Amino acid sequence: MSASVSDSSSPSTGGIWDSLNRFVFTLIVLIVLAAIGYRFLPESSHRREQETRVEELKAQIEKEEQVLARATREADLLARDPEYVALLARDRLDLIKEGEKVYRLDQPKPAAPAKSR
Repeated sequence: MSASVSDSSSPSTGGIWDSLNRFVFTLIVLIVLAAIGYRFLPESSHRREQETRVEELKAQIEKEEQVLARATREADLLARDPEYVALLARDRLDLIKEGEKVYRLDQPKPAAPAKSR
């Protein structure tokens, strides 16, 4: 009978230690996971910055490609189209052909800033 009494009391003390051991182990695992997560936090923010920079560079490349296409088209027209060259020369020298009507639209001048006293 004394064996049965000691058996019933040992699980209760063992249960407390088992619960504490599980709690401490869980706490250690959480601390290790937090340390690993904290280690990679700067890497993820750096990656986001790089992705933003890549998008900005792609937009800049697209703009530069448009400028290049426009310049290539104009160079091609200057090299192969005498009508375009004549039109451009007349426009820059303010000349007109006989019977040609030219309509010019002036750019609006920016308003002068108000003087404050």
